[in-house]
Amino acid sequence: MHFGLIYLRRLALLSVAACLVSNGGAGAAETTTAIRISASSAERAQRMLVSPVSKFDYDGFSWWLVHPADLDRLTALGIPHDAISDAYRLTLGGRSFDPLTAEPEHPAEWSAIAHPGHDLHLIQAFAPIRSRWLIDLKTAGIQPVQYIHPFTYVVWSRPTDLEDLASLPWIRWTGLFAPGFRVLPHWRRPGVETVDLTILVVNHADLDGIVNRLVTLGATRVTHATLDRTWTAVNAVLPTEQLPAAAAIPGVFTIQPKPTGGGARGEMS
Repeated sequence: MHFGLIYLRRLALLSVAACLVSNGGAGAAETTTAIRISASSAERAQRMLVSPVSKFDYDGFSWWLVHPADLDRLTALGIPHDAISDAYRLTLGGRSFDPLTAEPEHPAEWSAIAHPGHDLHLIQAFAPIRSRWLIDLKTAGIQPVQYIHPFTYVVWSRPTDLEDLASLPWIRWTGLFAPGFRVLPHWRRPGVETVDLTILVVNHADLDGIVNRLVTLGATRVTHATLDRTWTAVNAVLPTEQLPAAAAIPGVFTIQPKPTGGGARGEMS
């Protein structure tokens, strides 16, 4: 693979991580703490009548959600465990937040507009994601696209698909992958008339439709190349004022200006 492709893919995924997330309800999120506990310690804790609100068992350890009183009891009993502070905190759009309790607000032009069709969404699990949970998603017609720490996937789906999965015990939160998550604030280039961009789109989306929409928004010099089975890179020069509208196109994962100054530019070969 051309070095530029490798650079582009790594930079794009890092940018979303920086840009960048229920079934227990907001109340459960506010009143419980996530802990990691070994299988032997979990067995001992349950013999001492310490009961998790939710638990997910793995090879050699369990992931528990416990109330403050049970967390204190574990400590008092001397049962080894690791309490995870802010276990579900995402970093998106330059802000850090727990999506179940405090989703960030975006400026109006960078806010998500719900629609019934397919687009990118976020799903966060209560615990480390199991392979069979991904099978749950695919069985429901939801395509996992990219993992985001912690316990979160960007997925390609319709809103109704997510509603149908809301009762699954491992799903903590679902939400829109807003345009404000797709373009880092310092890449929005206020005061610059046009910007030379690379737009990473998911292959599940309608590529011809995306290109046509970009042209409608005033894009020129539009080219594209498939990177792998998940991603296609679209290159274009776009009026800066149209960046929010471009970011809102279904299937757009991230938009970034091409590097300048002689470094790797990520051109397709």
